[in-house]
This record gives sequence, C-alpha cells and structure tokens, in this order.
Amino acid sequence: MSESPATFPIVGVGASVGGVEAFGELLREVPAGTGLAFVFVQHPDSTRPSDPTATLARTTSFPVLEVQEGMRVQPEHVYVVPSHAEVGIRKRTLALFPRSADERKPYLPIDFFFKGLAADLGNQAIGVVLSGTGSDGAEGVRAIKAEDGVTFAQDPGSAAFGAMPQAAVATGAVDVCLPVPEIAREIQRIGRHPARDARPVSSLTAWARAAAAPDLVRRTQSLLLHHYAPPGVIVNGRMQILHFQGRTEPFLDPVPGQSQYDLLSIARRGLVADLRVGIARARKTQAIVRQAGVRVEQDGSTRTCDVLVAPISSPPESPDDVFAVFFEEPPRAPEPGDLAQLDEDLSTTRDYLRWKVDEHRRANEQLLLVNTQIISRNEELQCLYAEVQAAKEQIQTTNDELAALNQQTQAQLGAAEWARDHAKATVEAVPVPLVVLTETLEIASANRAFEEQYGTAPVVVSGLLDNPRLRSALEGVRQRNESFLGLEMDCELPRLGKRCLSLSARFVPMPDTGRLILLAIEDVTARRRGEAERAQLLRESQAAKASAEEANRAKDIFLATLSHELRTPLSTLLLSAELLRTGQLSEDKVRKVVDSITRATKAQAQLIEDLLDISRIVTGQLKMELRTVDLATCVQAAVDAATPAAEMKHLAMEVDLAASLAPVPGDPARLQQVVWNLLANAVKFTPEGGRVRLTVDAAEGCGRIRVTDTGVGIDAAFVPHLFDRFSQEDRGQTRAHGGLGLGLAIVRHLVDAHGGSVHAESAGKGMGSTFTVLLPLMKASERRRYGNGHGTPAGETTVSIKGARILVVEDDPGTRETLTEMLSLNGADVRAAASAAVAMDIFGAFRPELLVCDIAMPDEDGYSLIGRIRALGRDRGGQVPAVAITALAAAEDRQDALGAGFDRHLAKPVDVDRLLVALSRLLPTAATSSAAADRYTPDA
Repeated sequence: MSESPATFPIVGVGASVGGVEAFGELLREVPAGTGLAFVFVQHPDSTRPSDPTATLARTTSFPVLEVQEGMRVQPEHVYVVPSHAEVGIRKRTLALFPRSADERKPYLPIDFFFKGLAADLGNQAIGVVLSGTGSDGAEGVRAIKAEDGVTFAQDPGSAAFGAMPQAAVATGAVDVCLPVPEIAREIQRIGRHPARDARPVSSLTAWARAAAAPDLVRRTQSLLLHHYAPPGVIVNGRMQILHFQGRTEPFLDPVPGQSQYDLLSIARRGLVADLRVGIARARKTQAIVRQAGVRVEQDGSTRTCDVLVAPISSPPESPDDVFAVFFEEPPRAPEPGDLAQLDEDLSTTRDYLRWKVDEHRRANEQLLLVNTQIISRNEELQCLYAEVQAAKEQIQTTNDELAALNQQTQAQLGAAEWARDHAKATVEAVPVPLVVLTETLEIASANRAFEEQYGTAPVVVSGLLDNPRLRSALEGVRQRNESFLGLEMDCELPRLGKRCLSLSARFVPMPDTGRLILLAIEDVTARRRGEAERAQLLRESQAAKASAEEANRAKDIFLATLSHELRTPLSTLLLSAELLRTGQLSEDKVRKVVDSITRATKAQAQLIEDLLDISRIVTGQLKMELRTVDLATCVQAAVDAATPAAEMKHLAMEVDLAASLAPVPGDPARLQQVVWNLLANAVKFTPEGGRVRLTVDAAEGCGRIRVTDTGVGIDAAFVPHLFDRFSQEDRGQTRAHGGLGLGLAIVRHLVDAHGGSVHAESAGKGMGSTFTVLLPLMKASERRRYGNGHGTPAGETTVSIKGARILVVEDDPGTRETLTEMLSLNGADVRAAASAAVAMDIFGAFRPELLVCDIAMPDEDGYSLIGRIRALGRDRGGQVPAVAITALAAAEDRQDALGAGFDRHLAKPVDVDRLLVALSRLLPTAATSSAAADRYTPDA
C-alpha cells in the first residue's frame, strides 16, 4: 500500500511493567500494508528486558530501530525510545532530550511524547496506553483527544498491571478500552480506511461486547448508548468505580499517580455532597434518585448538572450494592430566585447536614468508647504505680538491713584477723595431710586429712622417722632452720602397703610454745604411676610417629618406583614403535623389536596384575576355588613358565620333584602363581651363570617347596620385612633390579590362605637365599570333599578358531585393528565395529559364531549391547557366545560382565594366546566343556 510520507498516521504506544510483552502481542496482530508507523515509549521499569529492541524485532516483520537524533519516521517501521532520554517530534522527525537530573521533577516520558505527537500530527495522531503502573500517559491521552486524534487503552482486566490503562480511562479521553488483539484490529482498520478518519467503537460498546455475544441488536443498543446516554460511572456500595461511561472529565478529575477507583476522591468540587446523598437515598429506597441543579466547579468556571443515581440488581453471591451514576445536562438553566429550586437545594443541604450529623454522632460514640478504654488503662497504670511504690519501700527496707549486716561484718573482721594469720601460715606449707612436731621430733598434732588418709598419727609417723633420709632432713630443719620440699621416699604403710610419699617441712614460730615443725606428707604413688604411663605412652607415640613417617616414606618411594616401573615398559613400547615406523629395519631386527614389545607389554601387564591382586587382598575380595592339586604337576607348570627368563641369563635351573607326594587342597592357579613368583624372584636376583634349584618333597607332615639361588642374598636386618607390601631392600636410584615389592607379599597371603607358611633364609649379602613354602597335605578322607582336579589351572584344549565367524566391537582404533588382524591370521572370518550401533547393523546379516566386545564405549556400552543381543532370542543369534575384554578388571567388574550376559571376562591388556583359548572353548562344538573350565580366570 503506497503512502504519502506526509499523510500516514503515527501510533504512539506507552507502557511500563509488562508493556514489552503487550506491545509485542499487538505487533504480531498488525500485518504489512497498513502504512502506519509505531513509536514505543516505556516508562522506567527495573524488570524490563535488557534489550527491548531485540525482543520486539522477534515479534514483527517491520524494521525495529532504536530512536536516534534527527531520525525521520517512515511508515511500517517500529521505533523504540531509549530509557535514558525523552523524545519529541516535529515535522515527523524525532528529537532526543536528555533526562532531567532533578529528582524532584516527575519523569513522564509517555506524556511528553504524546503531547508532542498531538501538536505535530493533529488528527493523524494515535495514542495507545498498555500495561503498567502509575498514571504516565493519562495527560498525553488528553492532549491527543483535544487535537481530535484517536486514543486507545488496554482493558485493565487483560493487562498484567492495569493501573496505567485505568488512569487513562479515568480521564474520559479514551475512545476505546479493549484487549490488545482487538486494539490491533481497530488500528488495522484505521490504517486501511481510505479517508483515514474512521473512528473505533465506543468504550461502552467494548464493555458491552465483553459481557455478551456481539450480535447486531446489541451493537445497535451500544451505539445508541454512546450517542444518547449521558456520561457516568458504575460504582459499588463502597464508592469504588467499576466502570466509566462516556466523557466524565467535566465531572471527575483523576489525580496522576493515585488510585482512580474511589469516586469521591476524584469528584470535582461541588459534587461530593450530592453524590453521598444521592447514593444514600438510592440505597434506602431502591429507586432512581435525581439530584437536580448541582453546581460543579472546573478550572475556575461553574457549570450545572443533574446527578442521577440508579440502583442495579447485583448477583445473589455479591456482598455489595451496585449503582449507576450519570451526570446529565439540565433541560433548562435555573432561573434566579426560583423558589422551587431553592427549596430543592435547601432539602438537599438539609439531607446532607442530617447525614453529617449522623456521621458526627457515630464519631462521638466511637470517641466515647475510646475515652472509656483510656480511663480503664489509666486505672491500670495507677494500680501499677502503687505496686511500684510498694516495691520501692521494700527495697529501701532491704537496703537498711544490708547496711546493718555490713556493720556487723566489719566488726567481726577485726576479731578474725588472728585466725586469718594462723590459717595463712598453715596454707603456706602444703595443702595435704599435716603433722606438727616439736623440736624433739615428738608428735604435737595431726590434722583431719592426715587421719582420714593414713590413720593414727603415732603409728605412721614413728615408722617414717625410722628412715635415715627423713631423720637427717628433719635434723637440718631443727638445728639449722632449713626447710625442705618434695623429699620422695618409698615405704610400707599400715593398711595401704607400699606407697611413694613426698614430704615437705618447715619451722613455724609460735609466741607461747616456741618453735614447731610442720611436716606435710603427700601420697604421690598415683602421680608417679601416671608419669611412668605417660613416659610409656610418649615412647609408644614416638615409635608410632616414626612408623607412620617410615610408612609415608615407603609410600612415596613406592609411588616413585611405580612411576618408574610403568614408564620403563612404556618407553620401550614407544621407542620400538618409532623404530618400526621408520620401515628401514631388517627382518631379524624387526623380530627383535617385536620381542622387545612383547616383553614390555607382559611386564606392564604383570605390574597391573600384581596391583590388582594386592587390591583384592586388602579389600578381602581375593577368591579361590580349592580342589585336589598334584603339587609336582603344578610346580612343573610354573617351572616351564619361568625357564625362558632363566635361559636368557644363562642360569642353571635344577628341579627335583618327588613323584609319590600326596596331593594338597588348593587353587592350582594361585599355587602356580606362588611358585612362579618365587622362581621369578630368584631369577631376577641371581647374576648370569648362577644357579637356581627347586625341590618338592614332604617334611613335617606337609608338602615342602624350596627355591634356592646363588644370588645377591638378603641382609639379616631386612629379612623380617621381606614379605611386607612395597618392601624393597634396594630403594636407591642406582638399584640394579626393578619391581614394586609386591610379589613376595602376594606369596605370603596366598600361602596363608592355603593354611601353609613361608619363610626365607640367607647367610648374608652375596651368599644367596632360600625360600621355603610348607603346605598341608590332603588326607584320604578329604579327597571326596574337594573332588578330583588338575595340577594346572585349566585343562589342555586344542586351540583352533579356523573358519569361525567372529564380530569384534571395540571403540579404540588401534586395539580394534590389532584384534581383527590377529584373529584373521588364526583363520577366523572377522568383522569389526567401532560402536554398539554399528555392531547391531552388522549382527543380523553376519550372524557371528563368537562375539568379542569392549565394555566402556561412548554412546552405548557393552552391557547395553549384550542385553540387546540376548533379547533377540536363539533363532536370531541371541545366544552367541561372548567374551568381554575391558580395562575394568576388578572382581565386581567380572561379576557385572557375567551377570550382564557375557560368557568370559578378560582384562586388558589381553594376552592373545589366552584369548584364543577362551574363544576356542566357546565355539559351539566346545560349548559342553567350556562351563567347567571357567571356574577361575586369572585375568578377571
């Protein structure tokens, strides 16, 4: 719709709290093509969005701009006034004015812009007041209406805060009071009207439309009310305004910033008395009351009107009366000297005075009631004052009595001076049992404390005086006037036995009896015992502190050793990988590098396995399955495992196994671990060309395993700590042998768990060592209890996975590729998947015979995947044997994997041979024999 820049209307929108949301709702309802421009002014609000421009831009297709100085208003644009300024308009150009710094001057930016808009555009100005608090915008609406512009206000009932639109409606200058969507439709109708002079429906019509269906008859009635009904309001019995009708401005004067709901507070001068009387009559008679010829003052001039009050039937549930109050122009002007009019005025005044008299009477009654209450309160205060006077007299009497007592006390103080001096001399000795002796060391007296503690003084003191040390000390007091303090001596006392006493003595001059010796005797037996106990506790605490410090140092050394032992194989792996990456190695060197990688990996795995075993031992989760074990066979398996390491150092390995030895009850895997740890220890500490000897025989009714080497030997002081965790004799940075110091600790725990014992012997440094393990032999009656077993942890099984379809699920690319290649080299048909989702896509078409799956994977873990596969059922491959390979290697992790549906649990790093054995046992052809072989998995 094309529009001349000089003729299109400008819509000024004012709001406060909740106004941004209401204006956004209005913009959503106004389509393109109306040719209108919008200027949004927001009264300051601490809860307003930080960027109203951006908020409004999301609600309309119109360009939304923040007002800048000299900005020309264009049709179908939205302009937002910044919060720090006021905006004016002249010749459709916007001008910014800084906000006044005077805090006493009210800040009314909406009134300021509306007045400028009315002055600049005249009847092309449109004012809209939306949700907010206060009365900003009310005077601006008056100004727009005075220039014959169009004014709207949001229905207060639909606004988040209705005070601002209510204040605008109270001015009588609002054309329409509607909800926001209907305001938008009226503005759209004005924008598209060819003559640009269409006016909205009246506020009374809008009010009637909200009360009933907008049919044609109701519209006609509303139109008639608008044009022919006088202005007025609807109020309740408390004079609160419920609705405005027509232009009430000549009769009602709303005060900006105050509540507009009280009729009498906004009535113009001259109306208040007639409004009170008219409403009182209408309430009493329930009939229409007319107060004729009421004079109303407005802006210095006086006009006359009739006040018509009509009672309205209210719903039964409403507690208030409802009245319609209309302000009618009188049919004729009153004539001077009209006696009838004067009589009516006199009657009105008389009624008003009668009402005022009633008001005064009620006020007097209230004052009389208050006066009665004041008199009663005064009587209470008088009673309280009398009680206070009585209490004051009692206090005075008490003060007099205290003064008399004080005088008596002062008199007694003089008489007590001698007693005080005597008591002071006594206290200056020692406050313990006392005996007074004469100069000839005869007993003069003893106090009550002495008799209560020791008994009769002559018996006790005579025994004490026989002691040469005490007698010598008392002679010094008697002859040389020397006192002594804390002379301790042990003695036998009647009834008390052997006690330790502390004695102190001094001369006491007496004016009439000469000199006396005051002897204090304190029993310090308990104190001496306590001191001895404290000394013992101190020694024990110092020893515990030293032990804790040693343990802390051992921990630090262990952590440093662990870091070294973990980094060493990792360094070998990294350097070997770098060598292989060059691609310039011969086949022989490649084989050596691969052997180096294998040794480093196995060393890393052994370190981790030792740490896990120690963790299981400490937490009590190391489990064993006891069975009948042929000790010689079990030991031979460990010898076979340790022989390659001995051959690398050119050690002579001598083995002597008793063939007729009775079996022992035990876990074959753990017993093999004990022997292997002892052999590995002997190989490690025996120099090249040395000798390691292992014998198995019977001794002391037990099976005995002895491992003897010609190695570095053990210092005698270190032997008691040999089987402690993290204990290593050589802890320096120049140590020749690696390890964490866990192997022998594991040996001791496993041997103890089998009911046996282990000990070490060495003649000293460089003299070699001997480790002896004793295990109880099995009785014939116990064989049925443990059943038949094998000497090795797992029976021999032919390893073959040739032709087997295997699905490998592993998120780590390196591990996935290595497993795939190793299994393929062993003849298997392998498919690999990097996630559980890809594995499920492959599973249906591939129908694997074996599943090798990681546990910890992104998005979906191995537990969830095996659960989905098991849910497929047997016909769709849901019973496929599955092996979990994971770095989660604790006992509870193994139980979780088996409980989730896996058939085996192998800990990373995975030994390929062990994986092949596990897979070969799980093939469908070997399913019947696999269950018995899974009693114990060392890697689990």
